[in-house]
Amino acid sequence: MQMRFQIREIDVSKGYCLLVTDKNHTQVTFGFDNIDGQLERLEQFLVYSDDSKRELATVNLIVQRNIPVTFTKTAVTVINETVDPEPTPPKILKALPAHSPSVTKKSHPSSRPVEIRKAMSLEQRKKEKHNGE
Repeated sequence: MQMRFQIREIDVSKGYCLLVTDKNHTQVTFGFDNIDGQLERLEQFLVYSDDSKRELATVNLIVQRNIPVTFTKTAVTVINETVDPEPTPPKILKALPAHSPSVTKKSHPSSRPVEIRKAMSLEQRKKEKHNGE
């Protein structure tokens, strides 16, 4: 069986493993021992990913059992998330009391309360000015 894994990049900077990236950006971690066995396990994962129509993102072949594998999202899933993202719940804001006649500023402890004046029509305001209030 021919494997579809085409190497794009090899990184040996960690010193204890090879990080191999293929043309599809799948990242495979190989240990320096038993490369043949690791290639056989990689082939099994590639066959499984083809059969299940899922793309591999990462595979760590250093370990012998319970091999860590991650899969990428399908192109359809990525497109659907960008076109029709999941709705975010509405933000719930805390209600402020409306019965207080004055509001104090919290910016400085020695600040004075600010008086909130009651709304009035222009006619009432003109009358107050004429009456001297």
